[in-house]
Amino acid sequence: MIFLWIIAVIVVILGLSAFMGAPYVPSHARQVRRAFTDLRPLTPRDVVVDLGSGDGIVLRQAIDHGAKRAIGYEINPLLVWISRIVSLRYRGSIQIQTANMWHIDPPEGVTIIYVFGVGRDMKRLAALFDRWAAQTGRDLECLIYGHALPGREPAREEGAHRLYRFTALHQSEAQV
Repeated sequence: MIFLWIIAVIVVILGLSAFMGAPYVPSHARQVRRAFTDLRPLTPRDVVVDLGSGDGIVLRQAIDHGAKRAIGYEINPLLVWISRIVSLRYRGSIQIQTANMWHIDPPEGVTIIYVFGVGRDMKRLAALFDRWAAQTGRDLECLIYGHALPGREPAREEGAHRLYRFTALHQSEAQV
């Protein structure tokens, strides 16, 4: 009986996560590696933020490819727990939080945002990135896997990854 309750809780957690955002689709290390080498090479000054960090593969690849720090936000507590376990050897370089990406402020020092783009959310993501650039007062780069941002041209493309640049505006100019 306890086993059935555990299964039910897992199904509810996964279901709510898919309802609230993109469903969990694990990123392929090879594709992320290519994005961080060919599309946007990382430097020791980079702080990478992964919105919807899933199992943490993007965070681990970011550190492996030279980023100073990687921060993941994931709405699914089960995936947060799993990603923290598989990322233990990166302690101090990787931070993973249970959070809804629509309700967070940009972490200090963020230079690159990584996200799996779902068609229904693309306009809202563009507004979020504009707001973050305004809040931080500096330009941000966004690596998006999947759908393109409507009405915006990517700076570069590599396979299904697109790199966008968001220019810092005054807070009153940012569209939310």
